[in-house]
Amino acid sequence: VNPVGQEGFQGDDGRTTIFDYWGIPEFQAWYNNGACDGGQLT
Repeated sequence: VNPVGQEGFQGDDGRTTIFDYWGIPEFQAWYNNGACDGGQLT
C-alpha cells in the first residue's frame, strides 16, 4: 500500500476521518464506487 499526501486528519489531504486508511488510493480503487470488486485496480 502506498499512501500519498500528509498523514492524519487535515483539511488539505482529502480525508474525512482521523483514520488514514480512508484516503489510501489502493483501497478506493478496490472499492470501485461501491461494487467492492477491485475493478479500478491496475
